[in-house]
Amino acid sequence: MEDASEYWKSWPRTYSPGSAAHTPRTTTWARLDQRRAHNMLLFAHDLRTTGELRADLDDQTVADMVWSTNSVEYFALLARRGWTPERFATHLEDLWTRSLLDPRAWREVE
Repeated sequence: MEDASEYWKSWPRTYSPGSAAHTPRTTTWARLDQRRAHNMLLFAHDLRTTGELRADLDDQTVADMVWSTNSVEYFALLARRGWTPERFATHLEDLWTRSLLDPRAWREVE
């Protein structure tokens, strides 16, 4: 596998979320992004059923937090700083555990 930081160097030139240009590529990307956001809400609902999510976070907030941090944009930023996919995965596990779960749930795991 090629170095992730090399792979993502060209990404910002091919898609800009605020771009007014509507090409087949950006239209497809926008549809995929909307579908991801919807799926993250379904994921948040599933997480809620575990009883381990923080009570002060509603499902939309949980979905938005997962959606934004599990995005290609977020990964690209960190990959440009030299992060590997493995380091990124470990980071997300820690970030989501500490920010989304009730502290009693994640402290039991440590």
